[in-house]
Amino acid sequence: MGWLDPHECKVAAEYLRQGQTAEAARVLLASKHPQHKAVVQLKLQAGRELVAQARQLAEQQQWQAAQEQIELAARCQKLDGEARHLQLIIQQALRKEQQLRHWKKEKLQQARRQLDQGHLHTALEMVQAAGSTTTASPLRQEIQERMERFRRYLAQCRQALDRKDPQAAYHYWKQARRLCVHDDQLEALARQIVPQLAAIPVPHSPVPATGRGRFLLGQLALVVPQAQVCLGTPRSSDVDVPLLGPLRSRHALLFCDRAGWSVTACRNPQRKFCPAWLNGEPVRGSAGLQDGDRLALGNPEQGWTFRQPVPGSATAVLDPLLQNAPTLAILGAQQSTCVVLLRDRLVLAPQAPAHVVLPELPCPQVELRLSHQGLLVETQEGISWWETPSGIVSQPEQAIWPPARLVVEAELDEAQRLGQVAAGGTDAALLELELKLV
Repeated sequence: MGWLDPHECKVAAEYLRQGQTAEAARVLLASKHPQHKAVVQLKLQAGRELVAQARQLAEQQQWQAAQEQIELAARCQKLDGEARHLQLIIQQALRKEQQLRHWKKEKLQQARRQLDQGHLHTALEMVQAAGSTTTASPLRQEIQERMERFRRYLAQCRQALDRKDPQAAYHYWKQARRLCVHDDQLEALARQIVPQLAAIPVPHSPVPATGRGRFLLGQLALVVPQAQVCLGTPRSSDVDVPLLGPLRSRHALLFCDRAGWSVTACRNPQRKFCPAWLNGEPVRGSAGLQDGDRLALGNPEQGWTFRQPVPGSATAVLDPLLQNAPTLAILGAQQSTCVVLLRDRLVLAPQAPAHVVLPELPCPQVELRLSHQGLLVETQEGISWWETPSGIVSQPEQAIWPPARLVVEAELDEAQRLGQVAAGGTDAALLELELKLV
């Protein structure tokens, strides 16, 4: 190098001599004399060497490093046709790599969702399809550990059946079912367990002759199975729907007769009507209720929408207003908990029409029918059974009354379930609903 050449030329030349081409290029690109002859010549030399290195890295399929080298070369010199073609190949390879990484990430996320929902076999297939990645290994290990626990529970279930102990077998079956919801062995064991459980006498649990008989359906609804329903504060023992707020102990009554539902405002000790509003108008005495009416007690801004969403059913629903929901004075109830006025049947479905819309329901419809003996369940395109303190009830014609747990399972084969997931739907294969007397 000439003694008048910029200092960075000497530094870059030394880097080139040591084979540190990228460092030499960065020094030259930062030069304050970019048009100096020596700087230009050295940039051309660095650019040629960078293109050669990029080609070698591309042959080794080290695409990201090749991309860095070719981009640095393009800053040092104008790429010729061959170098531009190489640059295009590298960019295409990087896009494919990015797409593959995104696909693997999606596949592992799907595997995680399948694992959380208890689909061990599907989750393992998805992890194996994703190949070896840093995130796949721990997920694969977690799946294998769950499979080992699943196999242990199956073995304990079979041992209990051999001992003629169907209740213990069902306990282990449930533990296995929580880990893996779809397995041929589970289905085979269930066919052995259910008949043995059904043969065990279950004490009858009729509708309570005394008391209110109301119950919570999970946190979804307060169910009141009566034709006359009293709304008021929890101070009164005969209130069916206890509420917090500026109310009298017995504030209003809801009646159901052949004409339908109506509301009656109770009188306070001064013989005045307790404040109640129907569609914004004060209730003086009694008023009929129609689907879509807005009912408010104590505070005209707080209340419910009265609904009768299922044609042919006398059962009604008080849906709390979104922003001004009354507060139920019942442990376990939430602001979103509706009140179901059960007269004949209660329909659960993933979408309307239904008394309670439950998107995660794994079948088209579940109907709870009120009878003199208790609740009967009917499931469309699904399997259901009751878990009661006295045992398992799987016969649809056998009535129960809370406390109980309703278990609903989808009747989908593996192909249908995977198709549902691929279409973007939820994979709700099993649902449990607690029914608790309150």
